[in-house]
Amino acid sequence: MRRLLCFVVVALAFAIATTGARADSERAEGSGLWDGLAQFVAMARVELGDASVMANGSIDYAHLSPRDAIVMVHPTRELDIESLSRFMHDGGRVVLLDDFGTGDALLEHFSIERSPQPRDPAQMLRHNPSLAIAIAASDPPHSTVAGVARVVTNHATSLKQPELTPVLAVPTASGERPMLALAGAVGDGRLLAVGDSSIVINAMLRYPGNKVFARGLVHYAVEDDSWGERGGTLVVVAGEFAQVGAYGAAAETSALSRALRQIRDAARAMGQTSAPPVAMFAMAAVVALGVVVWTGSRAARLHAPSTPRYARPVPIAAQGGIAGHAALISAPGTSRILALLELKSALDEELAFLCELRQPVSGETLLRSLADQHLLERKGLLELRALLLRLSKAETYVLAARTQLSMKVSDAEVVVVARAALKVLQEARARANTRAT
Repeated sequence: MRRLLCFVVVALAFAIATTGARADSERAEGSGLWDGLAQFVAMARVELGDASVMANGSIDYAHLSPRDAIVMVHPTRELDIESLSRFMHDGGRVVLLDDFGTGDALLEHFSIERSPQPRDPAQMLRHNPSLAIAIAASDPPHSTVAGVARVVTNHATSLKQPELTPVLAVPTASGERPMLALAGAVGDGRLLAVGDSSIVINAMLRYPGNKVFARGLVHYAVEDDSWGERGGTLVVVAGEFAQVGAYGAAAETSALSRALRQIRDAARAMGQTSAPPVAMFAMAAVVALGVVVWTGSRAARLHAPSTPRYARPVPIAAQGGIAGHAALISAPGTSRILALLELKSALDEELAFLCELRQPVSGETLLRSLADQHLLERKGLLELRALLLRLSKAETYVLAARTQLSMKVSDAEVVVVARAALKVLQEARARANTRAT
């Protein structure tokens, strides 16, 4: 199968080579984009160190770790959406600055709509609507635009996704506030989308607001998470950058997706370079042959029989009872915020019992009763107060139906909370037993 895919790609490359010198000239122009990002890359290396910034014009998905981050500026080749999505869900971060490139597929994957900017910006540079002025979209501002008064755009596009955090907006004379930049969590990672690829090029970094925003992008991509340090690599790519390997995918699937992606890139390049009919016919013939051979090999493959559903054992999570409830809470796909709520319920119940209080009882009442009955020392009371605040925050997010948008809880955090709760209970129980004797 791999040999077939390689044959298809090589044959397709041969067909593209017959399209003339225009494609080569476009590649040369694409490489010039790196000169336009020289100041941004240099700024990133000053902020993070040379070893932490990689700008070699390619992404090797197979060697990315969840601690890494990617800054993509105006991509012109089809993006590996599956690898990027898995990368972010595991904790990686992606910053996309794109107006008219191939970033549409990534935006559509996360339901982000892109549209032209209105032609009546409230502020603009040199009375040119294409050089509209963007400002912070919220108060307090997002961390990337802290200290930014104005950002100068250049033929930007608007982005729309109500569930994401507004970062930059371009106010209009008619009172509208179309978004230029949006940010949000993707699994354990982050995505920051900016509808303008020119903001961080050399010519635009002469504006103070653009320079501060560019520095904010760098720090947003690498700043530590609440659950630990990152310490990864910032990968900066632009234009027609190469994409190698696949992130978290089977080898055969990644090889097929790479081949299809290269075919689509080649077709797009031919369309842009006015390829002759012979080259287009050769490409179509090679692709058709590859599809026929691949389909034939798949159709003849035997598959192992699967056990019918009625004969499979019932999962513990579906059996109900205490065991089923515990299995449901600890399941890999269950949000760990439910485990925090269970810990809060158990902690409230046990402390109310020790204080001889009737439930439900507020946290302040518990703390006051524990202090009056001398069941906890001052240090223990302070630790309990912090713990109750932490658990109450999780409960508030659930009641507000915002868990999936704003709050992520890891297994490590649940273990830390459980240990803190057990420590408080052990001290309160010990003092209650001493008082009873």
